[in-house]
Amino acid sequence: MTTLSISSLSVRYGNVTAVSGANLEIQSGSVTAIVGPNGAGKSSLLLATAGAIRVETGSVMLDGENLTPLSANARSRKGVILVPQGRQIFGTLTVRENLHVMADSLRLSSDRVEEALDRFPILRERWNQPGGVLSGGEQQMLALARAIMGRPKVLLLDEPLLGLAPLVIDVVLRTIRDMASSGMALVMVEPSMRLIRGEITRGYVLLRGQIVDVAESAGELSAVYARRMGLDSVSC
Repeated sequence: MTTLSISSLSVRYGNVTAVSGANLEIQSGSVTAIVGPNGAGKSSLLLATAGAIRVETGSVMLDGENLTPLSANARSRKGVILVPQGRQIFGTLTVRENLHVMADSLRLSSDRVEEALDRFPILRERWNQPGGVLSGGEQQMLALARAIMGRPKVLLLDEPLLGLAPLVIDVVLRTIRDMASSGMALVMVEPSMRLIRGEITRGYVLLRGQIVDVAESAGELSAVYARRMGLDSVSC
């Protein structure tokens, strides 16, 4: 069983503390939500976990191995892969080139590209089109396909549903559900629980850079987040 443990993790940008002393534990086969308002530090927490930014203090452990000194690329090879907010695909490269750049970076065979495309058949139709001309939904599928190629143990998703049409949201959520069922551990950052409530198995509330609540079910997370935000639990 895969376990990702984040201990006493802090991130600073100059004099500003973005994340302070965060402790999380992520298990295989789970969908863990990190919820909180804009500016709470959610993206910084994921970026630090993936190795994309430096941590001030704390550690990131995967199955007992300390990943903290490793680069983002090295962590990807170990099985921790981030799908960042904004997708960050290469707009001037074709779908094919985007996927092969990832395959080359992680030293993967071309079979992995085919496996990823099997999840998103529309990308086969867009194979020779530049990433920049794809719709927002197609770009998100490309970003997910690129990450899935690495067969991650832990997949970090930063607002994966942002700006997507309802049909594309269904595709993304179905993909997340399938990956969790296969044993992958998923972490989703979202400002609201409205769209993801049916998928998550546990979660954390992040406010002003600090984990203020831990919940062991979607219902409990919805209730504690609503209480913290002063919202109706049905609409948060």
